[in-house]
Amino acid sequence: MKKFLGLCLLFLIASCGSKNQYNQAELDEAYNIQKEILGYLPSIEEALETGDVASRDSLEDVIHDLEENLFEIPGYHLELPGHEGHDHSHERVELTSTEMVEVNKELLAQVKEIRSYLRINE
Repeated sequence: MKKFLGLCLLFLIASCGSKNQYNQAELDEAYNIQKEILGYLPSIEEALETGDVASRDSLEDVIHDLEENLFEIPGYHLELPGHEGHDHSHERVELTSTEMVEVNKELLAQVKEIRSYLRINE
């Protein structure tokens, strides 16, 4: 009987682990938003390098922080140009798939605001 209760307790603990149930459609949406962000970064970096931007240093800091805040979405690999050898999956992200979509939407809004400030129209 003790073995049975111990086994039941073990299964209960295992089933209550930190397994996150993700919604695949939301993961796909988060990944597509992240791809859009990554697609905008080269033109922003080029504008900062070639343009006469008074707030260049602070914008470069913002872009650097934004890049550092990107994270791998479960099932996808994050490849950030210029960050070869830098692992963005080193810490497991403890977000739901809905939260991943919302975080990426916020990051995309920031990128679009920077593009607007730099007058990048692609």
